[in-house]
Amino acid sequence: IDPEIRILSGGFESNPGWPHREFDNDNNHSLVFRVDYGASSFFFSGDLEEDAIETLVAYYGGTNMLDADVYQVGHHGSYNATTEDWLELISPEIAVIPVGQWDYGKGTNNRFTTYWYGHPRRTTIKLLEDYLPGGSKKRSESIKPKLASGSTKFRVKRIKKKIYATAWDECVRIRATWDGKFRVDRHVKM
Repeated sequence: IDPEIRILSGGFESNPGWPHREFDNDNNHSLVFRVDYGASSFFFSGDLEEDAIETLVAYYGGTNMLDADVYQVGHHGSYNATTEDWLELISPEIAVIPVGQWDYGKGTNNRFTTYWYGHPRRTTIKLLEDYLPGGSKKRSESIKPKLASGSTKFRVKRIKKKIYATAWDECVRIRATWDGKFRVDRHVKM
């Protein structure tokens, strides 16, 4: 079965009604797409933030276009890139966060780092935990990564659900079968 790739959003040429600052924010013009392989589906939201998310929720609400098994969590797990309405439409079983180590940038003046932005946020992980299924849908082993409550503020939290991140799982590879089964490999050497 060939995969189907659908582009759901990209750069907006005209402002869809967002505050001027949000329209000028390149994150809100991220490429958003989904990949379907038989009964398996993946959703990638780039660095979209709340205003762009609300626009896509309004546009695709009432359809199953956002519904996907695997969600690549937006904007490195930032506090403003995952919402309840978003997760309700996506209804993922597995979440993957592309994010650097919690202390990347600590002790430097570089403000464009994981440490200074506070990625991923505890609030985002909490939302994911609330929306991901429980029971047998847990990680094979729980982990205790450091999560941010704000810029430069991190502390340990146990995660049992299928939330993976490059910061604590290194390279994550998800293999999908045409009939909707998944295998998650962590610490993959590329």
